Amino acid sequence: MIKIETIMARKKKLDLVFKKEWLIKADIACDRESKVVAPTIYEMDYKTIGGKTYTLSNEEETNMICHIVSNALPLRDGFSIIGNTLFDYILKNKYSKIELMIIHYIINKLKVNSNIITIDYEDAATVFNTTESVIKNAFTDLLSHDNNFIAKTNVPKTFIYDHNVIFKGKLSDFVNRYKALYGDNKAEIDDKGRVIIK
Repeated sequence: MIKIETIMARKKKLDLVFKKEWLIKADIACDRESKVVAPTIYEMDYKTIGGKTYTLSNEEETNMICHIVSNALPLRDGFSIIGNTLFDYILKNKYSKIELMIIHYIINKLKVNSNIITIDYEDAATVFNTTESVIKNAFTDLLSHDNNFIAKTNVPKTFIYDHNVIFKGKLSDFVNRYKALYGDNKAEIDDKGRVIIK
Protein backbone atom coordinates (compact mmCIF):
# COMPACT_ATOMS: atom_id res chain seq x y z
CA MET A 1 0.00 0.00 0.00
CA ILE A 2 1.31 3.45 -0.94
CA LYS A 3 1.68 5.87 1.91
CA ILE A 4 -0.16 9.19 1.93
CA GLU A 5 3.19 11.04 2.10
CA THR A 6 4.33 9.37 -1.13
CA ILE A 7 1.10 10.34 -2.91
CA MET A 8 1.42 13.93 -1.67
CA ALA A 9 5.07 14.11 -2.77
CA ARG A 10 4.13 12.85 -6.25
CA LYS A 11 1.26 15.35 -6.46
CA LYS A 12 3.61 18.17 -5.45
CA LYS A 13 6.09 17.14 -8.19
CA LEU A 14 3.30 17.05 -10.79
CA ASP A 15 2.04 20.48 -9.66
CA LEU A 16 5.55 21.86 -10.06
CA VAL A 17 5.86 20.36 -13.56
CA PHE A 18 2.52 21.86 -14.67
CA LYS A 19 3.37 25.20 -13.05
CA LYS A 20 6.75 25.22 -14.81
CA GLU A 21 5.10 24.43 -18.18
CA TRP A 22 2.56 27.22 -17.61
CA LEU A 23 5.34 29.69 -16.75
CA ILE A 24 7.31 28.71 -19.86
CA LYS A 25 4.19 29.25 -22.01
CA ALA A 26 3.60 32.61 -20.33
CA ASP A 27 7.23 33.62 -20.97
CA ILE A 28 6.90 32.64 -24.64
CA ALA A 29 3.67 34.64 -24.97
CA CYS A 30 5.30 37.64 -23.27
CA ASP A 31 8.32 37.37 -25.57
CA ARG A 32 6.01 37.22 -28.60
CA GLU A 33 4.16 40.32 -27.34
CA SER A 34 7.43 42.19 -26.77
CA LYS A 35 8.30 41.67 -30.45
CA VAL A 36 5.11 43.53 -31.37
CA VAL A 37 5.06 46.13 -28.60
CA ALA A 38 8.42 47.65 -27.70
CA PRO A 39 9.33 50.11 -24.95
CA THR A 40 8.73 53.61 -26.27
CA ILE A 41 10.16 57.08 -25.88
CA TYR A 42 6.89 58.64 -27.05
CA GLU A 43 3.91 59.99 -25.10
CA MET A 44 1.76 57.44 -23.26
CA ASP A 45 -0.33 59.87 -21.19
CA TYR A 46 -3.94 59.11 -22.11
CA LYS A 47 -7.25 60.21 -20.72
CA THR A 48 -10.41 58.16 -21.35
CA ILE A 49 -13.66 60.06 -21.77
CA GLY A 50 -16.96 58.43 -22.68
CA GLY A 51 -15.53 55.28 -24.28
CA LYS A 52 -13.03 57.22 -26.40
CA THR A 53 -9.29 57.54 -25.86
CA TYR A 54 -7.71 60.95 -26.11
CA THR A 55 -4.02 61.71 -26.07
CA LEU A 56 -2.99 65.23 -25.24
CA SER A 57 0.34 66.29 -26.70
CA ASN A 58 0.28 69.60 -24.82
CA GLU A 59 -1.87 70.77 -21.91
CA GLU A 60 -2.17 74.28 -23.34
CA GLU A 61 -5.50 74.49 -25.13
CA THR A 62 -4.06 76.38 -28.08
CA ASN A 63 -1.55 73.63 -28.82
CA MET A 64 -3.76 70.67 -27.94
CA ILE A 65 -3.81 67.90 -30.52
CA CYS A 66 -6.31 65.14 -29.93
CA HIS A 67 -6.33 61.82 -31.71
CA ILE A 68 -9.63 60.06 -31.15
CA VAL A 69 -10.12 56.33 -31.45
CA SER A 70 -13.49 54.93 -30.48
CA ASN A 71 -13.51 51.71 -28.48
CA ALA A 72 -16.77 50.82 -30.23
CA LEU A 73 -15.40 50.86 -33.79
CA PRO A 74 -14.51 47.49 -35.30
CA LEU A 75 -10.86 46.88 -36.11
CA ARG A 76 -10.29 46.95 -39.85
CA ASP A 77 -7.07 45.17 -40.73
CA GLY A 78 -6.15 47.50 -43.58
CA PHE A 79 -6.83 50.75 -41.72
CA SER A 80 -4.05 53.03 -40.52
CA ILE A 81 -4.44 56.15 -38.41
CA ILE A 82 -2.33 59.07 -39.54
CA GLY A 83 -2.41 61.93 -37.05
CA ASN A 84 -2.31 65.60 -37.99
CA THR A 85 1.09 65.68 -36.31
CA LEU A 86 2.60 63.75 -39.24
CA PHE A 87 1.76 66.65 -41.54
CA ASP A 88 3.32 69.04 -39.00
CA TYR A 89 6.52 66.94 -39.17
CA ILE A 90 6.44 66.96 -42.97
CA LEU A 91 6.04 70.75 -43.13
CA LYS A 92 8.57 71.48 -40.37
CA ASN A 93 11.28 69.05 -41.46
CA LYS A 94 10.85 69.56 -45.21
CA TYR A 95 11.38 65.88 -45.97
CA SER A 96 12.87 65.01 -49.35
CA LYS A 97 10.90 63.04 -51.94
CA ILE A 98 12.67 59.78 -51.04
CA GLU A 99 12.02 60.40 -47.31
CA LEU A 100 8.31 60.86 -48.07
CA MET A 101 8.40 57.61 -50.03
CA ILE A 102 10.01 55.88 -47.03
CA ILE A 103 7.27 57.27 -44.74
CA HIS A 104 4.68 55.85 -47.15
CA TYR A 105 6.53 52.50 -47.13
CA ILE A 106 6.55 52.48 -43.31
CA ILE A 107 2.82 53.22 -43.11
CA ASN A 108 2.12 50.33 -45.50
CA LYS A 109 4.23 47.94 -43.39
CA LEU A 110 2.69 48.73 -39.99
CA LYS A 111 1.65 45.74 -37.89
CA VAL A 112 -1.71 45.79 -36.10
CA ASN A 113 -1.51 47.21 -32.54
CA SER A 114 2.25 47.63 -32.68
CA ASN A 115 4.84 50.41 -32.33
CA ILE A 116 7.76 48.52 -33.82
CA ILE A 117 8.77 47.93 -37.42
CA THR A 118 11.55 45.94 -39.03
CA ILE A 119 12.62 47.26 -42.41
CA ASP A 120 13.71 45.00 -45.22
CA TYR A 121 15.99 47.33 -47.21
CA GLU A 122 16.06 44.92 -50.16
CA ASP A 123 12.24 44.87 -50.31
CA ALA A 124 12.06 48.68 -50.06
CA ALA A 125 14.64 49.01 -52.85
CA THR A 126 12.55 46.68 -55.03
CA VAL A 127 9.34 48.61 -54.28
CA PHE A 128 10.96 51.93 -55.23
CA ASN A 129 13.08 50.50 -58.06
CA THR A 130 16.33 51.72 -56.57
CA THR A 131 19.33 50.36 -54.66
CA GLU A 132 19.63 49.33 -51.03
CA SER A 133 22.22 52.05 -50.44
CA VAL A 134 19.73 54.73 -51.55
CA ILE A 135 17.15 53.30 -49.12
CA LYS A 136 19.68 53.13 -46.25
CA ASN A 137 20.75 56.73 -46.92
CA ALA A 138 17.10 57.81 -47.00
CA PHE A 139 16.54 56.18 -43.59
CA THR A 140 19.65 57.91 -42.24
CA ASP A 141 18.32 61.24 -43.52
CA LEU A 142 14.85 60.54 -42.13
CA LEU A 143 16.30 59.75 -38.69
CA SER A 144 18.48 62.89 -38.69
CA HIS A 145 15.55 65.28 -38.18
CA ASP A 146 14.92 66.64 -34.66
CA ASN A 147 11.87 65.49 -32.70
CA ASN A 148 11.11 62.78 -35.23
CA PHE A 149 8.25 60.28 -35.13
CA ILE A 150 10.59 57.34 -35.78
CA ALA A 151 13.62 56.24 -33.78
CA LYS A 152 16.41 53.72 -34.34
CA THR A 153 16.70 50.83 -31.89
CA ASN A 154 19.61 48.68 -30.76
CA VAL A 155 18.28 45.87 -32.97
CA PRO A 156 19.46 46.05 -36.61
CA LYS A 157 16.87 47.24 -39.17
CA THR A 158 14.33 47.71 -36.36
CA PHE A 159 12.70 51.01 -35.46
CA ILE A 160 10.01 52.22 -33.11
CA TYR A 161 7.55 54.83 -34.24
CA ASP A 162 5.34 57.29 -32.43
CA HIS A 163 1.97 55.56 -32.20
CA ASN A 164 0.36 59.00 -31.73
CA VAL A 165 1.48 60.01 -35.23
CA ILE A 166 0.99 56.81 -37.25
CA PHE A 167 -0.77 53.70 -36.05
CA LYS A 168 -2.63 50.66 -37.31
CA GLY A 169 -5.25 49.00 -35.15
CA LYS A 170 -7.05 49.92 -31.95
CA LEU A 171 -5.10 52.36 -29.81
CA SER A 172 -6.77 51.32 -26.54
CA ASP A 173 -5.72 47.67 -27.10
CA PHE A 174 -2.16 48.80 -27.78
CA VAL A 175 -2.06 50.97 -24.63
CA ASN A 176 -3.42 48.13 -22.47
CA ARG A 177 -0.86 45.69 -23.91
CA TYR A 178 1.96 48.23 -23.43
CA LYS A 179 0.99 48.88 -19.79
CA ALA A 180 0.79 45.12 -19.12
CA LEU A 181 4.32 44.65 -20.49
CA TYR A 182 6.08 47.83 -19.31
CA GLY A 183 3.76 49.67 -16.90
CA ASP A 184 4.39 53.42 -17.12
CA ASN A 185 8.07 52.89 -17.96
CA LYS A 186 9.62 54.50 -21.01
CA ALA A 187 12.45 53.04 -23.04
CA GLU A 188 16.09 53.73 -22.24
CA ILE A 189 18.53 55.17 -24.75
CA ASP A 190 21.99 53.68 -25.25
CA ASP A 191 25.24 55.64 -25.68
CA LYS A 192 24.72 55.70 -29.47
CA GLY A 193 21.30 57.38 -29.14
CA ARG A 194 19.36 54.20 -29.98
CA VAL A 195 16.25 53.04 -28.14
CA ILE A 196 16.98 49.87 -26.17
CA ILE A 197 14.32 47.24 -26.87
CA LYS A 198 16.30 44.09 -25.87
